[in-house]
Amino acid sequence: MVNRFNLLLVEDNRIVREEIIALLNHYVNVDSTASEKEAKLLLSKKKYDICIIDLVLENGGSGLKVLKEAKKLKIFSIVLTNNYNKTMVKDAFNLNCDLFIAKTKFRNIIVDVVKNQLAMRSGLLDTFFHEKFITVNPKLKEDIISVIQKSINNRSLFIYGPTGTGKTFLAKLMHDIFANVGKNNTKGNFIDINISAIPETMVEAELFGYVRGAFSGAIKSKTGLIKKADGGTLFLDEIASASPAIQAKLLKVIEEKRFYPLGSDTPIESDFRLITATCDDIYKKIGEEKFRLDLFHRINEVFLSIPPLKERKEDIGAIIDYFLEKNAIKILLEDDVVDFLQKYSWEGNVRELLNVLSSLIGARNKVITISELPQSILHKNDDKKNDFLQAEIGSFASEAQVDYALKQGVYNCLEKIEAGIFCKAISRFHGKNNQAREALRVDKATFYRKLGKYNLKDTKEKQI
Repeated sequence: MVNRFNLLLVEDNRIVREEIIALLNHYVNVDSTASEKEAKLLLSKKKYDICIIDLVLENGGSGLKVLKEAKKLKIFSIVLTNNYNKTMVKDAFNLNCDLFIAKTKFRNIIVDVVKNQLAMRSGLLDTFFHEKFITVNPKLKEDIISVIQKSINNRSLFIYGPTGTGKTFLAKLMHDIFANVGKNNTKGNFIDINISAIPETMVEAELFGYVRGAFSGAIKSKTGLIKKADGGTLFLDEIASASPAIQAKLLKVIEEKRFYPLGSDTPIESDFRLITATCDDIYKKIGEEKFRLDLFHRINEVFLSIPPLKERKEDIGAIIDYFLEKNAIKILLEDDVVDFLQKYSWEGNVRELLNVLSSLIGARNKVITISELPQSILHKNDDKKNDFLQAEIGSFASEAQVDYALKQGVYNCLEKIEAGIFCKAISRFHGKNNQAREALRVDKATFYRKLGKYNLKDTKEKQI
């Protein structure tokens, strides 16, 4: 994203102008002016992606007039001013201003706003949705874009989703968009920690680090992962598995942006973007007092839920197509194989699907039939089908009907059920027999024979 896009800064205060240029020139080409006239001239000669406009310009110039020209060109426009009053806000938004920022607070937000816009325009999201986090689900894509837009000003992000849905890929995307660019155009680190994968006795040492002699075996000092995330992104996966002691320490780090390594009385500072994730029911953990509510409030400033793959079947085909296209060894899936994969439950989500597809690359036959699929998913699918069929069939029989059948015989029970169905169908259609018959898909002779058999010719609704 560096130096690919153009930004026009229209600001009459030289100090503010120079500060904004220093903040943004890592990300965009910045042209600046203090003049309404020159701003309009620049807009007429060059294509800009973003405009930042002060409302009061030199020599009595009007930022609103510059804003009007920028919006005619459909440029994302940010109004930046000290002159905050309702009339100005209304005028700016009437001209379709995209964002209104108080000049006294721009330092905390302007960089994230610009990086957010560049991500939307750079093709980064298209690449992400087609190669990293493959989805054609419009609701999920909309939710992810909304999360990006809400995550300005270093707000913490909490991701909920089953194992294998791509939470780490999403965390990495947020890092790629928002990580600060420092000297030599380098970004801060992306530090990925799966808390559940670290033995409980080692979690504190891994996160906070330690000094030499802090404990038996600490023969030299070690930098903690939280410090390594300074200037970058700290991704705490499976945060719900953190012990109460670690939760308390994390809360303090998040609030103060500093901590003490084990064995040290000297604090260390670390400023990072925080992203956390879990596949556990975090609200249940809070209710059971296994997770701190105050910590949850700090990590959950922005929330994203990723549905399991079985709830977005359209993505299964997209993932299969991408895998087959990018793989050097080509295979062909028979139609019934694709159909099987589309209907399978994928409890391991995208990770399980990719593992199955990878296993097919090594199959002896390159035209893949059902028999080539791993036995584990074939057997599991049979079990799922049987469970579903039993549940579906069982739902049609009430306990009262089963009791009656066991006492009076199944055929007597079936007659009672049939009589009740005919009776209630006629009642539902308010005695209009032809409509009831058509809805039941019964021929005329059979219908009236049944009415006679069950004494329903002059019916009132009967119970079974």
